[in-house]
Amino acid sequence: NIVNTEANKTTGKIIRELRENSKITQSELARRLRKPQSYVSKIESGERSLRAYELIPFAQALGMPTHVIMEALERALTH
Repeated sequence: NIVNTEANKTTGKIIRELRENSKITQSELARRLRKPQSYVSKIESGERSLRAYELIPFAQALGMPTHVIMEALERALTH
């Protein structure tokens, strides 16, 4: 579905930007999530969708409240 593909890409871009702003590598984020680095790569590239409940561990791993990610997603997906 093209809509989901675009939403996945947008979500991945936001996760990547938040990770980079936090000065964390993909490998470090993966370690904090207890996931392979390829998982983070697929999220950031939009190849894999990120479910709403998965935002919580991402936020924790990035050291920020979940609402920061949600607000960034809302801005990006509604404008």
